[in-house]
Amino acid sequence: MLHISGLPNEPDKLYRKAYAPIDFLAEVLKIKDYSPPGSYNYNNLDYIILGLVIEKISGHSWQAEIQTRFLEKLHMDHSGFLEYVHYPTDFAYSYQVSKKGEFRKDPAFHIENFYAAGSMYATASDLLKFEQALYGGTLLTEKSKRKLSTSYPEYNYTGYGVWNYPYPFLENQPTIMERRGGILGANSVLVRLTDNNQTIIILSNNNAFNPDSFGDPENLREELIRIIGGK
Repeated sequence: MLHISGLPNEPDKLYRKAYAPIDFLAEVLKIKDYSPPGSYNYNNLDYIILGLVIEKISGHSWQAEIQTRFLEKLHMDHSGFLEYVHYPTDFAYSYQVSKKGEFRKDPAFHIENFYAAGSMYATASDLLKFEQALYGGTLLTEKSKRKLSTSYPEYNYTGYGVWNYPYPFLENQPTIMERRGGILGANSVLVRLTDNNQTIIILSNNNAFNPDSFGDPENLREELIRIIGGK
């Protein structure tokens, strides 16, 4: 999961209709614009393939495995799976914010096509439960935790599903382990400062928050890292 497979990125048009994961994969693989294998290129296809592998090995759907192994085990009662226009009653819809400050609701699309790459919802409190279990020993062995924290600078400091790097904008350069992402106006980031075991979770339902900021002093993520990680 270092994103060096060389597989292509999917076009937005593939979210206009529903696909089974294997069919979605087949459609994307028709694209000939591949990255060279061994070079870093983040793509959703890596996770979609991983979900299909999980189904093949377990004999269960990817959703069922996530439900039993994580959501139920950790009492993540406010997390689940999304399908086209079938959202929880208290779901926070996502928006695009114009330069004039006007909010425009994101169009409906087949989010279930993201499958194992992003077809879920959660609350900050549920994500904290998962984060605490992940690093506290409930879910992973010590060997697996060491692998999770391994960083590959040659691949944009990516690791197995996370990024690990020394934060260069503070003098003490605290070690950061984070996962960030976004789909249209829905943006999120989970940052763990491993030196002091503190966690930042930001969930936003509009694109005014950029989870991919790096060194921007006005970004909320950066402000919180400086407050918590500075010495």
